[in-house]
Amino acid sequence: MKIVYLLFLSALLSQQTIASSSETMKEAEKVPLIIDSKEGLKCDREKMSCVAVGSVVVTKGPYEMHSNRADAFMKKNETGKMEINRVEAHDDVRFFGLHGEKATADDAVYDLESQKITLSPGQGHQVVVWKNEYVLLSDNVDIYFKEDQDKKLQVDKIEANGHVSMSSPDELVEGHKAVFTPANKLVLVTGDVRVNRKEGQLRGPAAQVNLDTKVSKVLKDSNVSTGDRVRVYVYPEEVDKKAVQK
Repeated sequence: MKIVYLLFLSALLSQQTIASSSETMKEAEKVPLIIDSKEGLKCDREKMSCVAVGSVVVTKGPYEMHSNRADAFMKKNETGKMEINRVEAHDDVRFFGLHGEKATADDAVYDLESQKITLSPGQGHQVVVWKNEYVLLSDNVDIYFKEDQDKKLQVDKIEANGHVSMSSPDELVEGHKAVFTPANKLVLVTGDVRVNRKEGQLRGPAAQVNLDTKVSKVLKDSNVSTGDRVRVYVYPEEVDKKAVQK
């Protein structure tokens, strides 16, 4: 039987209700953090931490993060009350978003004070993010949250850094950084960008991909590298594409 813990209730560690030390934490407390663990939760008062193992599910509003182990870390605020400030997930981490965003990684850190989840890969791996028919791979992914006007938690933006590639059935976009903003369904890729399509390759300092219209365009000026030029390669059928891309 699974055991559910509301980690914003401090009965496990103290007799006092958890309070926040910042406005961000006060807003975050309105959405309870839940840890669902198959094998239970073990807490250490002295270390101010708890460990959950066995098919762990961390839930915050409509978002879920699955893993084989999760560690929750507490701290005392200026009033002396306990609060959770960080949750770490390890081994087979999977993130599920409200609007179909999915991600896999080896490790994750959820910083409740900054409302950010950082996904990291193991050696030789990359973090993988899915959204509809698009698949994004990178060396590191940060997911930023915010509350809307109705105080509902939502993803503000997703940042991917290091050897970024985003593929769809029609193209492959490569760069050094990608920023996805769910509000406008746009992905901005920057850093020696290459947009590879069947008919050729476009190069420039930045590219914008619209996940709704499925239209991509290379930008010569996106406040990233003003003045850089856009270069287009059109492949004759007999030309080796790999030779051109080097």
